[in-house]
Amino acid sequence: MLTVIAYKKDARTRVKERMVFKEDFDTEDLEGLDSTMRYTFPSKKGYRYEIHKTMVKRRNLMTGVEYEERFDTHFAASPSSEAYWSM
Repeated sequence: MLTVIAYKKDARTRVKERMVFKEDFDTEDLEGLDSTMRYTFPSKKGYRYEIHKTMVKRRNLMTGVEYEERFDTHFAASPSSEAYWSM
């Protein structure tokens, strides 16, 4: 499973870009998805996109057990971080 996040240049924001698209795709075909996104969000029009594996393997800090979580899970909400266990 892959996740695509697309951004567009926007001078009105502090970081000079804004997120315009975020979608999960049930495929492992990275090249096919990359060519589709390159056509859909061309860099000539000010777009930038990132493709991530949706689920990543992490290790629980307390038990040492390996588990899977979304790539964009905030560190304070992840059992693999010390901040999660210190709350």
